Amino acid sequence: MKIKLLIIAILFLFTSTLSAQSHNDGTLSFQLGYDLGVHGTKYTSKFGGFVVVTDTSAAATKMLGLSAQYNIVNWLSFGATYAFGGYIEDTADAGANGNRAGYITFDLRVYPINGERFNLYIGPEFGYSYLEINRVLPGNIDEISNYNGGHFGANLGFNWYFVDFAGVFMQLEYTKNNFTLQDYSLDGTAIDLTNFDVTLDTFSAGARFGLCFKIN
Repeated sequence: MKIKLLIIAILFLFTSTLSAQSHNDGTLSFQLGYDLGVHGTKYTSKFGGFVVVTDTSAAATKMLGLSAQYNIVNWLSFGATYAFGGYIEDTADAGANGNRAGYITFDLRVYPINGERFNLYIGPEFGYSYLEINRVLPGNIDEISNYNGGHFGANLGFNWYFVDFAGVFMQLEYTKNNFTLQDYSLDGTAIDLTNFDVTLDTFSAGARFGLCFKIN
């Protein structure tokens, strides 16, 4: 009997989302939010193909993000996201001098639940990421390392609309970045990276929350 009641409840939820939906064909939606992430990192430096340094550590990010989505059909949308902010390494590192990070992605979202005020989405994102690490070395020497590389993510989130056009959202996310060192300088002097191969891979879990808007 309990199983039958559960099946009836699920069917009712599914059919109710079909009759009144927050996202329809042609819906244009936006999200503006604050993003927090915790990252595991793997740093590898090679010279002439030989490994010189390897290190694993952790970092955190605090970013602002803006997403735009367009619904091809009511259960599927595509769009883009831009996020930027700070990349925090060891807070006890006296040489840390503030780091910048960001990414631009193309996103795909599937909506298994799409009610009148609430929808649930899941999907991947692919794109480009960048990272600038700044340190002050002994002797007051500025060290700047610029990385960029590929970005991959998987998201699970919801939009909850209080009124027809606006509400709040929350998103859980997994991201992976494969950074390669592009430029390295000491006190404004560029260092030749010929024969050097430096990579920084990050793996993270995070959450984003903020305001959402839509135009039907």
